[in-house]
Amino acid sequence: MAGIWQQFKEDVEQEWERWNMKKETDNPIVSLNRYIKEAERETEKVSRLTDRQRRLVEEFQHEQDEAESMLDKRKQQASVVKHYEENELYEIALREIEQYGDRAQKLATMKKEAEEQLQTLERRYQEMVYKLKDMRLKRMEWMGRENVARANHNITKLYEESGRSPEARFKEVEQYLESMEQHHQQEYEHSTFDERVARLEKRKTEAEQEKA
Repeated sequence: MAGIWQQFKEDVEQEWERWNMKKETDNPIVSLNRYIKEAERETEKVSRLTDRQRRLVEEFQHEQDEAESMLDKRKQQASVVKHYEENELYEIALREIEQYGDRAQKLATMKKEAEEQLQTLERRYQEMVYKLKDMRLKRMEWMGRENVARANHNITKLYEESGRSPEARFKEVEQYLESMEQHHQQEYEHSTFDERVARLEKRKTEAEQEKA
């Protein structure tokens, strides 16, 4: 029995999930919201990649500066040891001059490639930001149109259920209130008339009693 109940629950949950998916498919705004969220996540990823690439360019520049600094230093040292005819030190200086020169050149090339990649990422990021803004504006436009469509649907539904427009209902209420006002006004006038006549009759009776 428990197994049958569990299977029933799973079937109901699956059917509910399919129904919700169908609702989302039928509603383009729901689909757009889902797409916007995905686009926001991808845009954030590109933003982080752009930041990483920018730091990479800075690291290449730092390494290049160090290599060029060491290259200048070894050139000066080579000039000194050559002047004093220190051949062994001079040969070491020449080897390191070549090594630092190659390193500085390679780093310059790598930095240039990284800068070009950074420009591509920045351009791509800006494109994604603009597209994301356009999608948000489109969502606002669709939401406005949906609001109008829902209002029209509700009004149409109201007409169909009542067979009359709201204006006709309001007119009936207005006529009812006017009728009540007229009725109360007539009652007030009758009451006032009776009171005035009663006072006159009382005065007449008092006058007759005084004569008697």
